[in-house]
Amino acid sequence: MNKSLRGHITNSEFSKSLRDDSIIFENKAKIGICVSGGADSLALTILMNNWVKNKSYSLVIFYFNHKLRKDSDKEVKFVEKLAKNLCIKFKFFTWSGDKPRTAIMKTAREIRYQTIFEYCKKNNIIHLMTAHHLDDLIETYYMRLQRKFSTIGLSSIPKKFNNKNLVIYRPLLWFKKKRLISTCEYFNFDWVRDKSNEDTRFERVRVRNYLIKKNIDSKRLEEDIKTQIDKNNKLENKIGNFFLRNLKVYEFGVFELNYDKFKIIDIDFKVEILKKILVTCSGKVYPPRVRSLKILLKKIFNFKVNKNTLHSCIIKKINKKIIFFKEFKNIKHEQNGIRINAGDNFHWDNRLRIFSKKKIFCEIIDDDKWLSLKSNYQNLKDSKIITYEILRTFPVIKLGKERIIPFLLPEENLKKKGIELFFEPLIPLSKNNF
Repeated sequence: MNKSLRGHITNSEFSKSLRDDSIIFENKAKIGICVSGGADSLALTILMNNWVKNKSYSLVIFYFNHKLRKDSDKEVKFVEKLAKNLCIKFKFFTWSGDKPRTAIMKTAREIRYQTIFEYCKKNNIIHLMTAHHLDDLIETYYMRLQRKFSTIGLSSIPKKFNNKNLVIYRPLLWFKKKRLISTCEYFNFDWVRDKSNEDTRFERVRVRNYLIKKNIDSKRLEEDIKTQIDKNNKLENKIGNFFLRNLKVYEFGVFELNYDKFKIIDIDFKVEILKKILVTCSGKVYPPRVRSLKILLKKIFNFKVNKNTLHSCIIKKINKKIIFFKEFKNIKHEQNGIRINAGDNFHWDNRLRIFSKKKIFCEIIDDDKWLSLKSNYQNLKDSKIITYEILRTFPVIKLGKERIIPFLLPEENLKKKGIELFFEPLIPLSKNNF
């Protein structure tokens, strides 16, 4: 993990870093690189382009135009020209439509990754690289430290993780940003200067300035991160073993936890268990705060309280089980009436992956829709012991004039109609992505 802090990153040093991190590719692999045009992603592109020479691999540059800056169209052309000069395939995406008034950077990041993930899946790209570096790692760790994240959250940015059929790598994660800039300068490449990196409205910029102003020892924080990563790996194994024995996950995204086994573990372990389940169940990226989780724990073990809500989920205590499922009122209105064109995939409510060979529409279930479909589905619903609260977390799929409620129909019936649907949350339960 220890890298020299001076000078550019040499080709041999980068190659050794890939080997040390067990980053390997199959024959004729297509490797995607997320490029913004800044020094970080440019350095990664240069190094990867040098590395793939005389190998059977090919690169694809992805650029996502958020349309948030007036110079964004110029930046598209800058990255496109870069790709052309390096003889690398170029693919860009544009965020169209209205932008949210709050949490815009978080939303932009989620839409960017979701769009690129979808493209990779359609085009059989199973490797994706991003240019996160050591400064990002330290800043993220410090932000989470200030928010009092617990062990898993404090492990900060993972170097490698799986997102279904896509493996995401961050090969520059233990190199300082200064070295990435030096790499661009050494190979005579200019880069885009993003003014938002100096905008103190953003938390990361404020933290970066604070760390510099207070001269906080980044080396100490780096060592703290390594310690936390070791703790995280051990905790992940412990959680995985607990889930294997005490958690049941239904195909439609309902979780059933053994109450008695959960009750006897220590409170910190309870917090990590809840964090994992609630993030996966909700379809969100980030976990709830520890304080909120501890309040929920008190309610769970209060015999007078059998139903709670947290993190867009409903938590019910039924006999010796704790049941978790999405709270239907927190399914965004934008998920209603969504069209999926023939041959397309769509990630509905960040939880359900839907593919259709024909054009379909996805609608939110309400009382009127259920009444119109009840005669066809009541027996199927009762046979699977699915409550109406849980049923409302499913979409209604409209295929021509037919309306279909997935998970009530057998999977083979859906496939005959050219539809595939399965539970695939943003953050898988068993992956090391927190």
